[in-house]
Amino acid sequence: MQLGTLPLRSGASLSGWTRRDSDQLPLRDVRVAVYPTTASGEPAAPLHTWKAASDEHGFFQVHGLQPGSYRVEVSAADHVPQVFEAVELAAGAETLLGTVLLTAPLRLTLQLVPPRHPNGQPWMVRASPVLRLAAEDHVEVRADDHGLAELGGLRPAEYSLQVTGPEGESFGSQTRRITADAFLVLEVPVVEVKGTVRLGDEPLAATVRLEGGKTDRAEITSDEDGRLGGWIRRPDRPWLMATVLWQEAGEPRRRLVEVVPGLEGDVLELDIDLPAGVIFGEVVDPQGEPQPGAQVRATPAAGASRFTEVRGETDASGRFHLTGLDATRYLVQAGSAGRPGSEAVRIDLASDLPVGDVRLVVWPNRTVTIQVTRRGQSVAGAVVSLAGFGRVPVTIEGTTDGRGQVELEVPEDLAQSVATVFAPSQLLWSGCVSLAADAVPLTLPNHTPGALLLSLGGRMDLPPDLGGQQVLLTGEGGFVGYSALVQWNRRRGAERHFEQEGDRGLERLHLPAMAPGRYALTWSAAPDWELAARSCAGALPEARWAELPAGGEAELQADSSAAQARRLRELAESAER
Repeated sequence: MQLGTLPLRSGASLSGWTRRDSDQLPLRDVRVAVYPTTASGEPAAPLHTWKAASDEHGFFQVHGLQPGSYRVEVSAADHVPQVFEAVELAAGAETLLGTVLLTAPLRLTLQLVPPRHPNGQPWMVRASPVLRLAAEDHVEVRADDHGLAELGGLRPAEYSLQVTGPEGESFGSQTRRITADAFLVLEVPVVEVKGTVRLGDEPLAATVRLEGGKTDRAEITSDEDGRLGGWIRRPDRPWLMATVLWQEAGEPRRRLVEVVPGLEGDVLELDIDLPAGVIFGEVVDPQGEPQPGAQVRATPAAGASRFTEVRGETDASGRFHLTGLDATRYLVQAGSAGRPGSEAVRIDLASDLPVGDVRLVVWPNRTVTIQVTRRGQSVAGAVVSLAGFGRVPVTIEGTTDGRGQVELEVPEDLAQSVATVFAPSQLLWSGCVSLAADAVPLTLPNHTPGALLLSLGGRMDLPPDLGGQQVLLTGEGGFVGYSALVQWNRRRGAERHFEQEGDRGLERLHLPAMAPGRYALTWSAAPDWELAARSCAGALPEARWAELPAGGEAELQADSSAAQARRLRELAESAER
């Protein structure tokens, strides 16, 4: 085959041929895009993108590249793109990608059961690739009256299939790998919700957002008589997380609460009784000036009787009024999402009598720039999470840019913190860092990730707060929550398996991409920032440690039964007092 004149250029290069899968004929006007990847395995921010087009023979060449790891996307009109991850290019050499076969788009036909939402409206179905290409979007269609949904334009990949109702409420998702045209039957486990919402002794008109596990979300409302009604996905656990939103004296109120509903057939009985405890006060700066529009939240202190969180906002004079609280201990703090604010004031709400006047002082912050590198290269697209405690407790996070940098606002007196660095596919590192300077370099260890197998046992008929948080500690003094690990790894290969016998359950979780090091699975009811302070000081909870070698495996086991029994005894003793 005559390729014509090929100019020689300095640097690394990439070449190959493109053909149509159906008849093996060369494809013209094929676009080849090359993106640098990071040490985390994620594509870098597209600061530099090299593109090339194939000739009449289907040949393409991208030249003038720096040596390193790249993500290559090959695409053509009316064909499904091909993606090649972690293509390594050597200095002064050409890497041959070989013959790239492009196929026609795939079609997925879904039969939904039941065929329509219980109110008679059709279902909506969304297919989202687990690993999205650049500029790739999800495919969303409306099913017909018979529950059939046609999803076209798909490529061979793993997809998350999500079913939603007419109001956008989620009824669960499934992950399926699509390699050819396919027909699938999806059962939508829907149940009707009936119940009441009350604040103290009074009915409450409110909006209730329910989370039933996995990615299930639903929003239902109660009327002026407090009657609650709607439809949600059938829960796969005994308890639900409910966010109750209502108005009081023209001010928005928000309350998180875990509830245990009753399920009879296809009807879920849900009665939400909010307590009438009140905390009020003001938010000021160090000079005593009021701070209007400040976000205020009350969260349970260590050893609180039940999980709850209430949020509110200060008025024009800097005053706040939180209601719907239990008779228990709270931490009250002012701030906003991603930005620390005041110290956390401990309030013992021993009865339904209002507690005030609480004064929250918002202290100044400073900006810390964290530079993340690995093997001498910047790590873009990594999430950096900080948890620490100075005068103001803080748990914040941000994502590194194309230069591997992230700017975070921290309290001015915060000198040390637990830093956790992770990508959607793996935990990269967790440990204690000094924040004394405004520029903080984080050099990640150059190790092959390993795999952790976790086994968690305990009672399933109790909210998990009775046993505290499940926390993974590392030998460097860092820690990371178990639920966060599930979220980080769900996108790529995390395997979860539940076993239930009576009121006891066992969950197994396989995490395939963990940074090597020493880990211990333990339990704590302390907030993240408090545990961070203890961890950095070397006061780690007693636990059995396991060493995860580079590229190897380790197993950790924990049973919450003892912790849950202890908490139940504490609750009983508290009730007797």
